[in-house]
Amino acid sequence: MSTDGITVARRILGWVSVLALVGTVLGLVFVGRMATTYRDGLAVAREGADVGALGAASASELARTVAGLVDNAALTLGQAEDLLATAGTSASDVSDALGTNIATAIDGSADIADGLADVIEAIEWAIPGDRDSLAEDLRDLANGLDPLPDQLRALGTQLATAADDLSAAAPVIADAVEQLGVLGTQIAAARTTLAEVNQLAADVATRAADAEDRSELDVWLLRLLVVVLGLGALGICLAGRRALAAIEPSVPAA
Repeated sequence: MSTDGITVARRILGWVSVLALVGTVLGLVFVGRMATTYRDGLAVAREGADVGALGAASASELARTVAGLVDNAALTLGQAEDLLATAGTSASDVSDALGTNIATAIDGSADIADGLADVIEAIEWAIPGDRDSLAEDLRDLANGLDPLPDQLRALGTQLATAADDLSAAAPVIADAVEQLGVLGTQIAAARTTLAEVNQLAADVATRAADAEDRSELDVWLLRLLVVVLGLGALGICLAGRRALAAIEPSVPAA
């Protein structure tokens, strides 16, 4: 290598040394700014995970309350369905009784009372003396009983209609109970998912907190790495310049 080549190489090594020194300084500045951003990001991640865990826990508690309400509603509607079925059957039975047996019995009682009034009136006519007529009382009773059969049959018809309405309402309530059962299953699945989200958020918060605790040491290690690399490059350049300076006098000029 000629003297001019050695001179150029020494200059290049000098510039590389300067660049290594400037790069080290810039690297330390970059590491400092990156460390601030890194710590801020970890703090935001930890706080966000804490908020997420709290939200998941609150939602899970709300879902538990709703699940209880759904279960109570399903139980109440189930009881109402049984009550409607019982009431429909009872109303139908009462309707049949009012429209047939009871109405017929009252109608027959009115006829009997009217017939007894005729018999007692004949007996009272044969008995001398002035007394209150039992026949008139029986006729009043018969007259009072006369409209009752029709009224009972009309009431029986109304009860039959009510029984049909009650029977028709029972399937609607059964559908509502079934839908509440499906809703309860969905809420249970949502609670399981919320529990998993809560655990995941808690894990993220823990990891972020651990990383935040280690961040200072990590930053110092990174700074040390930058300094070592920069000083190593600078040392290599300075060693190269000294080696070139040592062999320069023995090299003849071009």
